[in-house]
Amino acid sequence: MKNNIYMISRDDELSKKYNEIAKGLKYNIFFITRTFIDSIDNKQIIITDFSEGWISDVEKRLELGKHFVFTLEENLLSYANHLAEYFGTELCVDMSIFVDKKKMKKFFLENDINTPIGKPFGYNKYDDIDLKFPFIIKPIKGAASLGVRLIDDNEQLNDQIKKIALLNKLVLNDSGNEFMVEEYIAGEEYSVDLLWLNGKVIDSIVAFKGEIKGPTFYDRGYYIMNDKTAVYKRLVDFSQLIGEKMGAKHGCTHTEIKIFKDKLYCIETTMRPGGGGILLELSSDKNNDFEKFFLQCIANEVPNVARVTRESKHIYWFNTPFWFALPKYRSELEILKEKFNMQVEVRSYINENVDENKEEFTLGYKNVLICHSSENSEMNDFVKQFNEAFNHIKKEQTYEIS
Repeated sequence: MKNNIYMISRDDELSKKYNEIAKGLKYNIFFITRTFIDSIDNKQIIITDFSEGWISDVEKRLELGKHFVFTLEENLLSYANHLAEYFGTELCVDMSIFVDKKKMKKFFLENDINTPIGKPFGYNKYDDIDLKFPFIIKPIKGAASLGVRLIDDNEQLNDQIKKIALLNKLVLNDSGNEFMVEEYIAGEEYSVDLLWLNGKVIDSIVAFKGEIKGPTFYDRGYYIMNDKTAVYKRLVDFSQLIGEKMGAKHGCTHTEIKIFKDKLYCIETTMRPGGGGILLELSSDKNNDFEKFFLQCIANEVPNVARVTRESKHIYWFNTPFWFALPKYRSELEILKEKFNMQVEVRSYINENVDENKEEFTLGYKNVLICHSSENSEMNDFVKQFNEAFNHIKKEQTYEIS
């Protein structure tokens, strides 16, 4: 019986990549989206506006076989959840916790998962916030770190609440009137992607992100870690425990973790690849089978390729929200290419036609600079190159990697 895979997507480039992977695995793959995609057969495209009853648009196109669904995008998880429930192939017990920070925090606390202290407040009812400055505030239903900010005083708090209200109305489609307040945990941050098959972890990628000082927290730099280190094992074990608590069945979990004073804190988790997993998908690593493994896990099949042991390597991801901002970084790219023997490529990701928007109101990264070295190296070497190559970029978000 043929496997029918349904990818809910608004990213044409990733759709094209998964189309090729699915063909190699002899899966039927269909793309649920708002428009047709160049170079993909229109017969594989299911057009919908995602309004009430949108699953009927999919029903009309169902073929014989088993049906599975996935998305790589945070704000589309609720649609993937609805369709997975319809097919009877849920990825985990309850997908709704991944798109609602209030539910996620409640889930962590009820399951004894160590996480920063946090609770929701209303736009006009936050006089009783009992956390000391600095603390974090974020939208209840955010994605891509939109609206997440480190707050130092009441003036910043009032200003950011207004921005979150606008984000909810104009970008995130959240009709609620709340935001999350969360304890700020210093320390180094890590991104852990685990592949799950029948409730068991079969592969992992851990990326080191440094200590992000804020005040905003958009993803910038990643270092793909060696999977033989002790810290790697601690991070994977903690992420696996979280996945087991939320009933992960098949697919990929992505968990953001901080380590402070040797204690692990779960910041957030979700049921899609992210960080290291997506970074390897975007890079030109010929030895990477992560995305192939992922698609086989979605189809509930044992991967037919042996897992590759990953050694540490330089991979640097730099996001810019505007296509016209790229020229500012040309000199930095030349430093990476010539001084540090790095390969560099520029990817337009999601949409390059953005006008007059601020990054904090931009859902999805508009351009990504992918840099990776031609040789494996230790983390200390990466830190040195990272700092030397980018120490003169003046931007709101700062890094301290040591």
